[in-house]
Amino acid sequence: MNKERRKDIKAVILWILVFAFLALLFVPMRLDMKRELPAVVINRATGEITETVFNMDGHWVWRNIWPFGVKYEGKIEIDSLDFTHVDEGFLNDIQFRTVQFSEDDVKLKQGSWFYYSPGDVTGFAFMWADTDYERIYISISGGSPNDDEEEKEYIVVAPAESEEEAIKILNELGISYSY
Repeated sequence: MNKERRKDIKAVILWILVFAFLALLFVPMRLDMKRELPAVVINRATGEITETVFNMDGHWVWRNIWPFGVKYEGKIEIDSLDFTHVDEGFLNDIQFRTVQFSEDDVKLKQGSWFYYSPGDVTGFAFMWADTDYERIYISISGGSPNDDEEEKEYIVVAPAESEEEAIKILNELGISYSY
């Protein structure tokens, strides 16, 4: 092979590498996220405990160049709380950040979002989870906008099928249990 041909091949390879690098920087990356876990919902006003299912169905989107960040796009639903089942999703994407929640060096992911129906906010949630989103605590308030009652407040813990399992998960996350 002659020298001109080698230079051309090297130039093509270099341009391919440059385009691949730029694509990694500017094209948002996606990773599907699907979690379906047994959960316990505790009504803060009454102490009533309900077994249900926690669903997280969407995808993660992150950018490697400005604006940096990781966000979740999708649905987060609790089967027994009707207002979490909205067709349109959330008012905005959910930005999760890593926080040190307790003195035990436990790092948690924290995020918040609104549930809404067209023209009306029906609920608000704070979520704390371990870094793999395997153990989850949600403090949530909301209810039907047509209810005559005030908003209800709930604690959701997953994966749990009883109050004892929920307390164990909260202790592992470094969150105190009280309703």
